[in-house]
Amino acid sequence: MENEVINIDGKRLCGSYDTYLNERALHVVSAYASANQLTLGQVLTDEKSNEITAIPQLLKLIDVKDTTVSIDAMGCQKEIASTIRQKNAHYLLAVKENQKELHQNMLQSFERLPVNGADTQLSSGHGRIEKRTCEIITSKEWIESTQWPDLTTLVRITSERTIKLTGEQQQQTRYYISSKEAGAKIFNHMVRSHWSIENNLHWVMDVTF
Repeated sequence: MENEVINIDGKRLCGSYDTYLNERALHVVSAYASANQLTLGQVLTDEKSNEITAIPQLLKLIDVKDTTVSIDAMGCQKEIASTIRQKNAHYLLAVKENQKELHQNMLQSFERLPVNGADTQLSSGHGRIEKRTCEIITSKEWIESTQWPDLTTLVRITSERTIKLTGEQQQQTRYYISSKEAGAKIFNHMVRSHWSIENNLHWVMDVTF
């Protein structure tokens, strides 16, 4: 479905280790449909570094057609982006310094190029007020776009949090690349929905184990 998001993320399962048998804790990579709060599939990995190879395996198991697949910086890999596009889905990948050149080019893009759209959302809960501003750029002048299949949109999310009890303020800026053409409001929603895999799936798994 249009604008439906499938979140993919890895998780070390708390309490799944066995010190008596000297067995390490389980680490799984899960695909989670945030709108339906449904786990679509999981792949077991040996270590967190193997998420890069586990994600393509997981994508082979599930139908992601016409959705947007959201992955954190660990999955920001050209091969993973290609796999998602081959399955007729869009990607939304977090960009951090593990992709140093891409990250620097993103910074330059938002410093030098005009923003094509912006959206601001406010929310209140858990003792804090959060303001999230999403800005998008459709120009790829500063990006080696040929390396990222069908890249169309650069996304910057600026989060400003105020702790109600103390008045303390925190700010964080995150960057994303996407093959999807959409407005800033939709991207703002999609980025926020990625955290549902942490709050709804991973939290439940921790409690269970």
